[in-house]
Amino acid sequence: MPPTGSRKYQPLADYLAALPQVVTEAALTFAEIEALLGTALPAAAALRQWWVRRDRRAAHTQVWRLVGWQVTTASLRLGHERVTFTRADSTP
Repeated sequence: MPPTGSRKYQPLADYLAALPQVVTEAALTFAEIEALLGTALPAAAALRQWWVRRDRRAAHTQVWRLVGWQVTTASLRLGHERVTFTRADSTP
């Protein structure tokens, strides 16, 4: 069962899970992520730590980890925010 509070981020996990297996990296802008979610990201998403948290209380990170993806980079320059997800099994 997904962690409590993860439903908001499930559309992002579904998008990543649906990518063909040959796709090992997906770079998405904040606008693209928000379009998938149907809502704005929280203000905390402007912090790199929000994207890479590994504790169980971080439901938003658990949903994409459960489908085999992790955040490898989070470029958070205002107006050019982009997050790169990589398949967990494709990183060295």
